Amino acid sequence: MNLSEILTEKNYKILNNDDKNIIYLEIDSKNFIIKYENNNFYINNIIIDTKTNLKDKLNDYLKYDCNFLIYCHPRPYDTHWQIDYFHSITQKLGFKNVKYSTLDIINKPDILADGFKGEFIEINSKYPIYDIVILPDCGGDWYFKNDDTITIFNMINNILKIIKEGGKLYLSKIIGLITINDIYQEFSKKYKCEIENNKFNYDVEYLVITKNNNSINKLEELIDKYFSLFYFH
Repeated sequence: MNLSEILTEKNYKILNNDDKNIIYLEIDSKNFIIKYENNNFYINNIIIDTKTNLKDKLNDYLKYDCNFLIYCHPRPYDTHWQIDYFHSITQKLGFKNVKYSTLDIINKPDILADGFKGEFIEINSKYPIYDIVILPDCGGDWYFKNDDTITIFNMINNILKIIKEGGKLYLSKIIGLITINDIYQEFSKKYKCEIENNKFNYDVEYLVITKNNNSINKLEELIDKYFSLFYFH
């Protein structure tokens, strides 16, 4: 199925449709990823009801001013124990209508995918759609089910690719063996980063990286020497 034949509205700007089953659109200055796979449509990685009109669903998505992706949660976002913190982030940043999505490799998240490597990163890095990505509590099955070793640097580098310019990456438990303070002391000298506490849930500590034009290059310079011996499975 050629998606460009379905999406013919004048206000749709096609950014890329090299793959006939995936199309990247810009609508009202917002990026969208539309995919057709196994007789199902996906908007921004989330499957939509087959009875729903694709164009109507796109119009529904236009109301959102923020795409907020929560890693490592195999259920809907409103079941997460840090939900109050998520809401405080978007309120602080001035977002009014937020699309919260969860991602995991097991059970029933909004997006069933491996968010650290492979197809998900490849598809979502071409025209990033996420304003905020948060890794609040990645462990357990993520640790045991990944089939190869990923360095911490590669993990951060990959996730930054799917975040919009000016967007934010929130890192907590995933950092593991190196403390947030250790990391902050080194690369805060080079670009904007912050340490933030989740006051709603036991003062969970986060490192917040704001993506900018030079973030990925600077990450290699600042983190690689520290993380080359530490791995995430």
